[in-house]
Amino acid sequence: MLRSVVDTSVLVSACLSRGGVPAEVLRRGLDEDLDIVASPTLLGELEAVLSRPRFSDRISPTQRAAFLKVVRSGVVLIDDGPPRPGATRDPADDFVVSLAVAADADAIVSSDKDLIAIDGDPIPVATPRGILDILDCVEHLLPGDPAFV
Repeated sequence: MLRSVVDTSVLVSACLSRGGVPAEVLRRGLDEDLDIVASPTLLGELEAVLSRPRFSDRISPTQRAAFLKVVRSGVVLIDDGPPRPGATRDPADDFVVSLAVAADADAIVSSDKDLIAIDGDPIPVATPRGILDILDCVEHLLPGDPAFV
């Protein structure tokens, strides 16, 4: 099973578009195909972003609370990692890299250009579609699958 940090923007997209690729990433995490790791900082940022006035016409306070409850109950919660200033081009994204390193994550899942730009150092970054492709590939190579034998 892959262990990943799913960036706030992917989680917000999952909340706002339940039929999209980010929502599928979250579903796969909740279904235990993917360990999603989060921290208090990531969950706080998620709540703050979903509380912005620009989302008030797309998600009600009740829906937001329910979504946050589902996310909190489905992630592996760990403490924030030690600061890694300069880990990304955007200092506001550095905590995601710190979390991924602290979690010994296999990947960061993000569509944020500043995270994608880290180019796998110190953690590989996959887009939501990319992580689904990886999960599908791993599923096909499990023992017992004719392709594995």
